[in-house]
Amino acid sequence: MGWKFGAALAIAVLLTPTVAVGRDFSRALIIRTYNNYGVPADDLLAARLHVDQIFNDAGIEMIWLDCWYRDKQPADAPARCRQPLADNELMLRLQAPGQAWGRRFVSMGFSLVNLEEGVPFLSAVFVDLVASISRSAAVDFRLLLGRAIAHEIGHLLLDTSRHADQGLMRADWSRAELQRNNAADWAFRDAEITTMQRAATSRNVRSTVPTPGPSESQTLAASR
Repeated sequence: MGWKFGAALAIAVLLTPTVAVGRDFSRALIIRTYNNYGVPADDLLAARLHVDQIFNDAGIEMIWLDCWYRDKQPADAPARCRQPLADNELMLRLQAPGQAWGRRFVSMGFSLVNLEEGVPFLSAVFVDLVASISRSAAVDFRLLLGRAIAHEIGHLLLDTSRHADQGLMRADWSRAELQRNNAADWAFRDAEITTMQRAATSRNVRSTVPTPGPSESQTLAASR
C-alpha cells in the first residue's frame, strides 16, 4: 500500500453494498499488537474502532491484545502474549518507517505472505508515514491508521501481496480519494470478503487455541 505524491494513492472498490454481519466468533481473529512506535492509547483505540467496523462489515471479528509498548512488554500484558502464536492469531507491529522519504511512491506498511510453511501472521504499519500523509492530505490520523492496519491484515487473510484495482485493497490512495472519503473506497470487495471469511474460519478450525466466545472476547478486548 503506498502514497504517490501529486498523483494517486491506492486501494479496491466494493461494487455492491456489504451487509453488516452479526458477531460470529467462528471467524474471530486475535491481533497481538506490538506498539513499538508508542502510538498513544486513545489514538490506537480510535484506529482499532475503524478496523473493527471494516472487518465487522466483512463478517470477521477482531479481538485485540496489547503485547508490547515501545521497548518492553507491559506488566499487565495478557499471558497469551507469551504463548506460541496460534493459527487464529496475527501479529501487528506499529513501528518507525523502514525506508526514507523522497521517493514518489512510499509504502505505509507491509505484510509477510506466501509462506512455505504455516499461515501468514505478520503485518507492520509505519506510523510516521501514516502521520505525515494524514497531515499532507488533511485527513484524520486515526482514521488513516485504521485503514492502513485493515489493508495490511487484508493481505494476510488473502495471502497475497497483489493489490486490487479498487476498494481498500488497491495499491495507491490519492489525496483526492482520502479527502472525498467515499465509503466504497475503504471497503473490501465481495470476492475478497468470501476469501477472507474462509481463511478466518479455516484458521480457527486448525488453531490450537479455542475460538473465543463472547465472554472471553470481552475479557481479551478489555486490554485495548
